[in-house]
Amino acid sequence: MINAGDNKEQRAARRRLRPPAARLPRVYPQAVTPGPTGSAKWFLADAAFPSRLCPGAALRELSEEVTPPEGVPADEWDVIGLLWWAEKYQGDKKQAWERFSSIAERIALEPENALDTQRILREPEIAMLYEALVAETKHPEPALLFDYFPFHPRIREVARDHFINQKCVAAVFEATKALNELIQNVSGVNDKNEAELVQATMKQISDPSKLKIRFNDFLNEDSGKNEQAGLAAICEGIFKAFRNPKGHKAETHPLVQLEPYEALQQLITINYMMIRVERATAPKNLEEHGYGG
Repeated sequence: MINAGDNKEQRAARRRLRPPAARLPRVYPQAVTPGPTGSAKWFLADAAFPSRLCPGAALRELSEEVTPPEGVPADEWDVIGLLWWAEKYQGDKKQAWERFSSIAERIALEPENALDTQRILREPEIAMLYEALVAETKHPEPALLFDYFPFHPRIREVARDHFINQKCVAAVFEATKALNELIQNVSGVNDKNEAELVQATMKQISDPSKLKIRFNDFLNEDSGKNEQAGLAAICEGIFKAFRNPKGHKAETHPLVQLEPYEALQQLITINYMMIRVERATAPKNLEEHGYGG
């Protein structure tokens, strides 16, 4: 109960001391017993998540095979505990951070800046959250990076499911196809593809009147010509280096195998060229093909 005479500091102190209803009563496990194959199993399945994480983490540090608690987190403490576990022991980091995003507005670190509706984190919760943040900063989860980066809507549409499911080659391959489609739609050149399409639409710098895609309005100057030539070369390189090997080799071939970070780098390069192609040409045909807007 909040008394009318309480000041902000008193109310904040009361919130700090008040445990969430979902955590009462807290049941602590009496022990963690080893399984028949040497893997550790939780003694009490209904114990609160954080109270099970601590003995579980201790066993992990001793090289025991321990799985994290399963189930739906009951409160903010559970969410932070599972986030910490995911970052420290390579759990489902994407799911853990999505859960944290759902509670981020409900928590506060300092009483002085907390709203009446927010719960102030205790020192152990702050410590676990800080450690999770440091770990994520050092080794970001690729799926989270994909979702946080402002990709072109078309790239997000054709590549996201592949990337999230760790099919990096397919993600990049589909993105190159989307770039090829965009160039055809905005230039009106539909009888050519990939490198030949770039040649026909972007590279006639000696006679700018023949360009179907102009990246700037300064093609009478060396700087303008250099940018036009450079962007055309990047676009051509995307098709030759990113698209063609992936279209002619199996995904397991060493030439086309991709780690998630490298796939993100390639997707971001394709993304940049899609944005430049859209800006280079009047959007007369963009919206009807699902681009721009």
